[in-house]
Amino acid sequence: MWRVVLLCLAVACSADQRGCKICPGSGPTRELFYLDVGADHHDNLIMQMENQLGQLRDKYNGLDNVSEVNDLSDRVHELVGSGCEEDEFQCGGDHPMCISQMFVCDGTNDCDNGEDESAQCQSPGEVGTSWGGLVTWDGCGFSGSGHVYIVITNIDRPDYMASVMNVEAQVIYEGNHETKVTQVAGTYCYAHHTISLSQVNGGIHLDCHLDNSNQHCVGQLTRGTINEVCAEINLIHH
Repeated sequence: MWRVVLLCLAVACSADQRGCKICPGSGPTRELFYLDVGADHHDNLIMQMENQLGQLRDKYNGLDNVSEVNDLSDRVHELVGSGCEEDEFQCGGDHPMCISQMFVCDGTNDCDNGEDESAQCQSPGEVGTSWGGLVTWDGCGFSGSGHVYIVITNIDRPDYMASVMNVEAQVIYEGNHETKVTQVAGTYCYAHHTISLSQVNGGIHLDCHLDNSNQHCVGQLTRGTINEVCAEINLIHH
């Protein structure tokens, strides 16, 4: 775990690791995601829901309906947030705690419940894995709609930074009676289930958040340093 911290002190952070910030404090201003409901009993209720979801996941681990439990967990976290900062990971369980996202899936249990080294560490796919769906352009000077597909062409998970997997892929766009194939590269962040891909020479950037079953990927296509939103995407595993 500490070798990652020393590495961050020794080298500069990559400027384009938007999906998973390698060094704490890099990127946009951090934001907390606490849900301010004005009553403590709501917080207690939310905690109970998260605990019950964790118990269900343990009970049905390996069974077909575990994906339904994971999907429900995604919805709860989307609704109430994690209570952690943007570059942290929520351990959950009976005693929720936040740890650095750099410590997720690094081979050492940093969460009291071991959640940082659990099923969270399953890779999103292998070479040839793909997601696809309809995209409707509403910015960046583009208009109309078409279909977009992401196909993984290469993956590499370095030992010194196991919380991040390097990804190379093809983005295939079909629309306006033509097909365009673009080579992209980026990372998959295990802490946040997020694939971030960019063209080598800049241009369109893709951020896509996978659900716990890796079947759905929801995100945006953006452009430029100001991250102008070009389109929203909702992709399904193929």
